[in-house]
Amino acid sequence: MTIKDLEQTHQDGTYAALYMSKPSQDRLADWLDEQGIAHDDPAEFHCTVLYSRTPMPQAEAIAGPVSVTATAKDWELLGDHATVLLVQCAKAEQIHQLFLDQGASHDWPSYIAHVTVNSEQHLENLPEQKPNFTLTFDRLEVRPIVS
Repeated sequence: MTIKDLEQTHQDGTYAALYMSKPSQDRLADWLDEQGIAHDDPAEFHCTVLYSRTPMPQAEAIAGPVSVTATAKDWELLGDHATVLLVQCAKAEQIHQLFLDQGASHDWPSYIAHVTVNSEQHLENLPEQKPNFTLTFDRLEVRPIVS
């Protein structure tokens, strides 16, 4: 694939996310189940690091295996219907800033590192406790935004 092909593929923008390792997916899903919290498919647990309407095809150069850890901070309701677990993840913040430094855009006033637990609904009665174990991410995926 040529640079021109990548630019055309990413014409609507670029998305990148850290995806959770299988052991972390399973552990978080089990914890959520124990708390009675409805959640998405654990294979989809991720931490978005880029949602840029400015095309960033060069981001594909750093996609692949990673070793990133995060810890849970709090619960939040984002957008119209997402329930997320806010996380402390310095590496996610660094990757996001790297993309911004290279010309990426984003639609939020600031970056909010989080794992989407339920993308379909704002959940009520979230527990005060948060998972007290380390979340690990083992791959960075980059793909074009398709409008």
